[in-house]
Amino acid sequence: MASLTRLSEHDGAVLGAILEPESGLGNGPLVVQANIDDGVFYDVHRLRTIRQREKEILYTLNSTSPSREDVESSIQAFDMLLQRSPEYASGYNNRAQARRLLFPSLEALAKHPDAIVAILQDLTKAISLESPAGSAQSISPEAASVLSSAYTHRGYLFYSASQMETLSYHSFTSVPYLADRDSGELLEMSSRDFALGGRYGNKAAKQLAVYTNPYAKLCGTIVKEALHREFEPSARSV
Repeated sequence: MASLTRLSEHDGAVLGAILEPESGLGNGPLVVQANIDDGVFYDVHRLRTIRQREKEILYTLNSTSPSREDVESSIQAFDMLLQRSPEYASGYNNRAQARRLLFPSLEALAKHPDAIVAILQDLTKAISLESPAGSAQSISPEAASVLSSAYTHRGYLFYSASQMETLSYHSFTSVPYLADRDSGELLEMSSRDFALGGRYGNKAAKQLAVYTNPYAKLCGTIVKEALHREFEPSARSV
């Protein structure tokens, strides 16, 4: 009769890293602390002024279907805000979101390679500005929110590019670091970004990280088959 097969400690760790991809992205649990000073680049008074202006810009977009004129006006306002405050990460993240509102579908966006580049540059800039220096460093809720949103948005764009049959047709190859990527590499990039989005608080991104992880798909199939053989009476050898 077949005996229960136990995973070694190493194998268990490998499986855990695959099925919980964000666990391999840091040496410890993420710590978000409300009392952390978020004014890395700006003092408290300047930061309060910047955030107030950001709220005013976003107010015009706070509707079910903002007009194209409102979206374009908001993007221009973010341009001015970021010219004065170039280290304000949330501004880049929100400008990327505003740029995305100009295109009702991915197909529409794909016809505008300059927009793809601009959106990805903004998301990457936001991530760069807010990323903690070390995996064990605590971050503020505001930083976690920006990182969660930016990583998830960028992961979605990478995933969408990986699913397109002809990437050049959809203009994603206009992005320098995507030009030589095949669909498998783009899928891995999306999975990693989703995992980081999940690490910083987006639960949906955490689930998408597993769904888009090609190794998790293979591992899940193998584990399912092994468990079936091990525990289903009809599958056991006598």
